[in-house]
Amino acid sequence: MNKCNLVEPCIKLVMNQRLKEYNNILVHDNYVSFNTKMIIFLTMCIGLFLYVTRINKPSPEDMIKANIEKYTYIQDKVKYLSNRKETWNNHPELMTLSNSKI
Repeated sequence: MNKCNLVEPCIKLVMNQRLKEYNNILVHDNYVSFNTKMIIFLTMCIGLFLYVTRINKPSPEDMIKANIEKYTYIQDKVKYLSNRKETWNNHPELMTLSNSKI
């Protein structure tokens, strides 16, 4: 039996080539759009990161204030420890223990 061909081989070849070209164009457009979206997304992420780090960076006045607070805290601790050491050195039980012969 003869199969009937509704499409001539020449037209079939041309249509097949056009469909391949159209598919290549679609794939290329998808790559370009995806790459563009990724570049925009990456740029936004880097910008957001830089913005957040810039906001959280303390100003010079804040740094001076923090250094003063650190200095006063350390001075208070030193005074507290020296006072505590003096009270323990002058404690009567400690003096009797140091004078006793074991």
